[in-house]
Amino acid sequence: MGQLEVADIFRDFNPDFNKGHTIESNQYVTLCSKQGEFGDVRRSAGVKVLSGSQGPVVVSDVIFRPDRAHTLDPLTTETSSSWDLDLYRSPQTTRDDGRKTYETNEQARAVLTIGDVVYVGGDFKNIKSGEVFANPAQSYIAAFNRITGDPIPDFDIKVDGAVYTLASSPNNDMLYIGGAFNEANEQTRRKFAAYEIVDGKATLTDFRLKRDGNNINPNKSLRDIAVTNDILYLAGLFTKFGGNDEYAYVAAFDRNSGEIVENFKPNPDEAVKELVACGEEGLWIGGDFAKVNGIANMGLALVDPNTGELKATSPSVLYPVIDLAATPTQLFVAGGGRNEEGRFNGNVAAAFNRVTQEKQWELQGDGNVQGVDVDDGRYVYFGGHYERFRYIRNSETNQNGNWIRDGDNVDRLSRHDKATGEIDFTWLPFVDGIRSVNGIDVTPDGLYVVGDFFKVGGDTTTPNDPRKKNHRGFVIFSGATD
Repeated sequence: MGQLEVADIFRDFNPDFNKGHTIESNQYVTLCSKQGEFGDVRRSAGVKVLSGSQGPVVVSDVIFRPDRAHTLDPLTTETSSSWDLDLYRSPQTTRDDGRKTYETNEQARAVLTIGDVVYVGGDFKNIKSGEVFANPAQSYIAAFNRITGDPIPDFDIKVDGAVYTLASSPNNDMLYIGGAFNEANEQTRRKFAAYEIVDGKATLTDFRLKRDGNNINPNKSLRDIAVTNDILYLAGLFTKFGGNDEYAYVAAFDRNSGEIVENFKPNPDEAVKELVACGEEGLWIGGDFAKVNGIANMGLALVDPNTGELKATSPSVLYPVIDLAATPTQLFVAGGGRNEEGRFNGNVAAAFNRVTQEKQWELQGDGNVQGVDVDDGRYVYFGGHYERFRYIRNSETNQNGNWIRDGDNVDRLSRHDKATGEIDFTWLPFVDGIRSVNGIDVTPDGLYVVGDFFKVGGDTTTPNDPRKKNHRGFVIFSGATD
């Protein structure tokens, strides 16, 4: 355990601030999370920690900004739950032996952890460590040890086209993949394939999607798969399944036989990009649609899990939904942008109550919010190509809310309090790119992020921050995520 050393500027500003603060190995204690009034200037404080997670941590700089918070409480120190410094602005880009962890050579789009294996899918043609490429190449899908970042030896999933979605069975013995491919392990598997997982090894199964015993396939790519004990739900850009247009954009199949569930027909009028299956509560669908079952219900809908009928309590939004994630009590929504009647809507991170289906909070970014995931901890993680958020448009005044300015720009990857949506400005990793973040998977001890980025780490307020590491497509942030 090491004693914190606080910069002189901090002592001058609040002489009592640095009393009795220590950091244990791999833990971070919040130095400041409140605002205060000093003289005539209300300010908030943020602290930069430049040293690593082992041994004493030295606070090297303190930043003060004008603050618009409603509180006038004195600036005080507040201790929160422990945060791993490796997670705090330090993605895993090198192994313990100093070699670079693996990255993709092009864009990655999907990520999923099963046990100690993390699967990554996308448009990439290979993975590499530094300038050393995998041989044989791992194209469109790869698997890594989620602790070390090393590729799984003898990984044997091979497809001939992009992988956009990954899902596992409830007991993690099956891996389902979807995308734009037509072959898997040299067998015909159009847009969908199922693999058995044993001790981290994946083997292609004979499971096929069927109608009346005959194999059927979607005519266009899959974008998401949701799995229950009995049902596989598939969503995407397809307008026909097995030549039948009754099952456009979303369809359901028996998970044991592969037979289509013929009565399940939500009939959205445009693509479905995301699914969350919640038992008898229903199936949440998100996408580009404006209607479900002929009823106006834009972007987000809750449908009956057996028939696809729109639930009477289903919410609707004003933007296309790109990703969804859920806890037992909340649904989290990542949305893109839409222009309608000269008014811009979207780029939203939001939370809904799963019991009442009512919206709990909503923030608007300055770019698409494209990925979201959540675990049992305090935070929900969002990613996309936004750089900051503002409070959503006031429905009474029709005015946009103010940009949230407390702390650094969030810059494409952020974590928020589940209950309030409040951004954790003490955790601000840097992610670059055009689309930037496409997908996120959260476990209690790691965050796994995919996209088209080239650099990760550091923060946006330090020019030439040495923590900004070249790392493309896929990165692991190790450490506690709660």
